Amino acid sequence: MGFTKISGVEINSKAIDIARKTYPNVQFYNSSIEDLELPEKSFDLVFTSGVLMHINPEAVEEIIKKMLKLSKKYIFGFESYSETLTSISYRGNNNKYWKQNFPKLFQKIEPKLNLLKERKVKYINQKLYDVFYLFEI
Repeated sequence: MGFTKISGVEINSKAIDIARKTYPNVQFYNSSIEDLELPEKSFDLVFTSGVLMHINPEAVEEIIKKMLKLSKKYIFGFESYSETLTSISYRGNNNKYWKQNFPKLFQKIEPKLNLLKERKVKYINQKLYDVFYLFEI
């Protein structure tokens, strides 16, 4: 897609090893987002897919603030969607998966964000939705 300088953050060291072998030109950080220490505005785009929905709602706002600090231009996300915060059983476990209105949460935290695009995607034969969203900072 034309990206020339790509970085990734992954907490799982086995996944990092595989990623580094598969994508040697990508800078990977073996860290949680909470522990990641990088200068503000380090990236043009900060992207998350299927990550925020696994962060406890009590901690997710701090993660979003960190994403906003790291991005110069854009935030792009793809997460499970619900109009209200809803806990979902995940692989037989509770307190591991929450769906909510992530675009609305981003705008609550940073009202000046410009929502460029949002699309909800319905699962086939289920009453579940995911949401794609793109913000300009």
